[in-house]
Amino acid sequence: MTTMRRYGILAAGVVALSSALCYGTPSLGTVEDFSGGASGWNLDNNGNGGVSLTGVGGALQLSFPNSVMDLSAIAYADNGSSSGHFVGDYVAANVGLVNFSITSLTTPPSYLAVYLQGGDGQMWLNYVTAPTGLGLQTYAVAIGQPSDWIQTGTIVDDGSALAFSSGLHNVLRLGFYAENGTASGTQLFNFDDVSLNMLPVPEPETIWLLLAAVASLGITFRSKVGDAARSLVKRC
Repeated sequence: MTTMRRYGILAAGVVALSSALCYGTPSLGTVEDFSGGASGWNLDNNGNGGVSLTGVGGALQLSFPNSVMDLSAIAYADNGSSSGHFVGDYVAANVGLVNFSITSLTTPPSYLAVYLQGGDGQMWLNYVTAPTGLGLQTYAVAIGQPSDWIQTGTIVDDGSALAFSSGLHNVLRLGFYAENGTASGTQLFNFDDVSLNMLPVPEPETIWLLLAAVASLGITFRSKVGDAARSLVKRC
């Protein structure tokens, strides 16, 4: 699997979106559990035939066909999905985390990433550690810094940090990028419990403990400095 193929879906899947498109504020804490089906989520299959996306058993199921080729796809929400809860101004809403789960039913994916697209058509991927076995895996992916994201095949650097920030002010798509695993046969991945959340704030007790620790370090330092000064005075 080449680096070019891993990022190729971004270049191939770019859709000309007008920067005039602008949505409101996304909903924090609203969980999409797909209990009513696919909830309007969409599929970009990168031209790979046989890849499908359906709502099955209270989950969003991404299916790859049996293939000796490396296949990739993006399952994503836009303004017409999940009542528009996942699009809009992430900065104004203080979005800090993307929470979701994935269940690998037949084999784990080779690669897994959170996908964002801004109103100017720019796309980013934040690769996470893909599951290593079957079953449920939950994720809490921080929006973090621009350097945590891949932009159309290039690590976001200082030169494009402004574009990343601009994109967060007008997110048109949120989704998940996946690549088929190494096993043969149909491969099924169930996404579920998708939500946007703020970064956790330390409990007051934790803050007080940190402050007490800092104060203790300061007292210890001053005590040692004082002892050293008194020792010098005695020698003089």
